Amino acid sequence: MNEQERSLQELIDQRVEAAKDRAWAERLDGAQITLEEARQKVTEVLRSQLVDRPGSSKAPGMSIHIGMLELQGVFPSLPSPPSEAEVVDAIERSSTDYKTFQALRLSARLGFSDQYPALKAWERDLISGLVNEPPLPKGPSNARDAQRNMLIVSQIRQLDVAGFKPMRNEATSARTSGCDIVADVMTDLGNPMTYSAVEAVWKNRDKAPQPKFLADLLVEGVLRKLPDQGEPTSEK
Repeated sequence: MNEQERSLQELIDQRVEAAKDRAWAERLDGAQITLEEARQKVTEVLRSQLVDRPGSSKAPGMSIHIGMLELQGVFPSLPSPPSEAEVVDAIERSSTDYKTFQALRLSARLGFSDQYPALKAWERDLISGLVNEPPLPKGPSNARDAQRNMLIVSQIRQLDVAGFKPMRNEATSARTSGCDIVADVMTDLGNPMTYSAVEAVWKNRDKAPQPKFLADLLVEGVLRKLPDQGEPTSEK
């Protein structure tokens, strides 16, 4: 197993465990928990899974992570297969666009280049050193924001399962909604967010990366890499 395959396998293993941790409320089996217990659950998830902003784009496996988060933006037709024209267009943009480059490289790593001659040729040039990775853009990372928003949405959903409504009831002064809890936890962890900012993420949750889509993408990629065992044969 080469370094790229090892990084991908490690990422898959991490995603499986992370998904289990994010779904903490589904293991409560209807049991009631206190506000403080709910805060602690959310804190554990966000502390362990939130990508730190300073220097995180250079962290091990971050290029694969960025590719995952950007893939659906580069190929909006997903989960339906993109057209050959879309792939060719992405290849042209990848020479200067960092996120498109990472999405294409992830597609190739997952074995999708077999379906697209242009992507296969691009992957061959990449391996040969004829294609260079564009420079990392300066400033805020859309990928990190997307990952943060995915986590926020997932935890508000878990809080909803645990009995905490996603948004405030404006008729009362209570500050015990899912958005309130997440905003408090984000601030405590050094990523200050107001209730309104978290509420905006929740209201735009359909735009956040879907964990199931990302998980299915990885699983399909793994299956593509498994050796073809062929039809079972009987022993003579």
